[in-house]
Amino acid sequence: QASTATSLQWVARLRETFGTNLLITIFCAHHLLKGFVGGGGSSGLIGNGMEFVYRGYGVSGPDLQVYTSVALLPWSIKALMGVMSDGFPLFGYRKISYLLVFAALA
Repeated sequence: QASTATSLQWVARLRETFGTNLLITIFCAHHLLKGFVGGGGSSGLIGNGMEFVYRGYGVSGPDLQVYTSVALLPWSIKALMGVMSDGFPLFGYRKISYLLVFAALA
C-alpha cells in the first residue's frame, strides 16, 4: 500500500511540474511505438518488414531464421545487459559507460 501511495504522489508531482498533456503524450508515444512498431522481438512492424525484405532477396527459410535471430539478439539480451550494467558499474557509471563502450565496438 505504501509503494502505491508513493507512486501516486510521484505521478501527481510530475503532473504539477510538467502538465497533464505532456505526460499523456509521452505515455502514448512510448507505449504505441514500443507496442506497434517494435512489438517486442519479431512481431510488430519491424519484424514483418524484416521478413518481407529477406523474402524479397530470395533468402531461404533456414537462413531467414538465422538472420532474424541475429537481428533480434539485442532485444533478447536487453534484460541481461540491464542487470549487468546496474550490478557492475564501469568507471563509476552504470549506464553511460556501457553505452559508450558498446557504441565504440559497433
